[in-house]
Amino acid sequence: MKKYIQLEDIFHVIWHNASVFIRLTLRTLLFLLVLYVLFIFLDRYIVWPYLPWFFGILGIGFFFKYMIDFLNIYLDWLILSQNGITMFMWEWLFDYKTDFFERNKIETVSHTQNSFWDKVFAKGDLIIKLEHGIEYPFENINSPQKQAEKILKYKAQFSTFVSNDSTQ
Repeated sequence: MKKYIQLEDIFHVIWHNASVFIRLTLRTLLFLLVLYVLFIFLDRYIVWPYLPWFFGILGIGFFFKYMIDFLNIYLDWLILSQNGITMFMWEWLFDYKTDFFERNKIETVSHTQNSFWDKVFAKGDLIIKLEHGIEYPFENINSPQKQAEKILKYKAQFSTFVSNDSTQ
């Protein structure tokens, strides 16, 4: 991130809601619990010396997958900086996508909360529409309405800054 944005230039950072992590963690823990119960059941009836190793490696593999999925969500950011807005999307272990767009290219910013649970957890989706109809969705963020307002306020600050510079 440091090679794209100077830390002192950052105004605001938007990331995913914690409920996304909770759901992922609970789902993984439930799966590992079922795997453990299955191991206990099979260990009583099957005599195979490699059964603990098999289930151990399977459990470690699923935990590794959980860590990758967790980091895939955790390392996604939408950063409002002095130069514009940068979207970091971590896709896999060493693969990430970075999109940068200037404030004056933003046409609209909209938000949606699609379910009852989105309202309970104060999460939703943010959609930034640029010139030429290009849309950048950023899903499952905290307080999408407030975040949309911050981006629009950020854009308005830039507009007044540009107009003040042109009048001088």
